[in-house]
Amino acid sequence: METELNEKSGLGRGVLLLVLIALAWGSTFMFTKIAVASVPPLTLAAGRITVAALALLAYVSFRGHRLPVLRAQWASACVFAVFLLVLPIVLLSWAQQFIDTALAGILVASLPLITLALAHVFVADERLTIGRLFGVLFGFAGVIALIGPEALKGLGLQLMAQLALLGGPLSYAIGMIVARRVPPMAPSVRAASVALVGCAILIPVTLIVDRPWTLLPTPAAMASTVYLGLVPTAMTMILSFELIATRGATFMSLTNYLVPCTAVSLGWLFLGETISAHMLGAMAAILGGIAVTTLAQPRSVHGAAPPRAR
Repeated sequence: METELNEKSGLGRGVLLLVLIALAWGSTFMFTKIAVASVPPLTLAAGRITVAALALLAYVSFRGHRLPVLRAQWASACVFAVFLLVLPIVLLSWAQQFIDTALAGILVASLPLITLALAHVFVADERLTIGRLFGVLFGFAGVIALIGPEALKGLGLQLMAQLALLGGPLSYAIGMIVARRVPPMAPSVRAASVALVGCAILIPVTLIVDRPWTLLPTPAAMASTVYLGLVPTAMTMILSFELIATRGATFMSLTNYLVPCTAVSLGWLFLGETISAHMLGAMAAILGGIAVTTLAQPRSVHGAAPPRAR
C-alpha cells in the first residue's frame, strides 16, 4: 500500500513538473514576440542567456557544487552552448520579428522528427524502422503544408523566418546527437557552464553589432527578457533534469505535444493572433508524426540529451 501511494505521489509530481515545463517552454514564443518589438534579436538573446547564467550560477552555489575544471568538460560546454543555446535562441528571436507566436510554436515542434532523421544517418544504433520512417514523413508533410504556400511566393522575409525557425530544431538535434559522446558532469554544473559559454560568445558580438546602450527598450520588453532568462531557460533546465531523473526521458518527451498547443493558445488569448484551420491541420500532422514515431519505438533519442532552452 505504501509503495502504491508513493508511486501515485511520484506520478502526480511528475505530471505537475511536465505541465510547468510545457507552460514555460510554450510561453517562450509569446514573450519573445513582445521583447523583439523594441529589442534587437542579438541583444535579446544575450540578455536572456546572461539572466539564465546568473540564476544557474546562484543555484550551483546554493547546491554546493563547483564549475568544471577539465578542458574536455569546457569543450563539451562550448558545443552545447552553440547548438543548444546560442543558435536556437538567436534564430527564434530573429524569426519572431516577422511571424506569429502560433506559427513559431508549431514549426519548433518538428524537433523530434529532425532528431530522428539525423540520428538515422549519424548514430549507428538509432536506425529508423518502417513505423518510425512513416511517422517522420507524416510529420514533415505537416511542416511542408505549413510553409508551402509561402515558398511559392519566393524567398521573402516570411519564408526566411520560417526556415530560421526550422534551423533551431536542426541545431538542437545536432547538439543532442553530440551529447551522447561528452564526458559526464553534474546536470546543474553543465547547465551553468553552458550558459557562461553562451554569454562569452554572444555578449562581445552584441556590443559590436547592436550597441545596446543606445537602445530604448520598453518596460514590457525588459520584463520579457528577464522572464525568458529565468523561466524558459534557467528554471526549465533544473525542472527538466529532475523530471528525467524521476520519471524518465520517455515521460519527459510528452512536452513535445504540449508545447505547441501552449504556444498557439497563448498567442490567441493574449496577442490576438488568428489561428487558421490550415495551421491546426499542420499542427495535427506534426504531432501525429511524433506520436507514430513514439509508438513505433519507445526508446527516444532526444531523451538522452540534456534539456534544451527554447
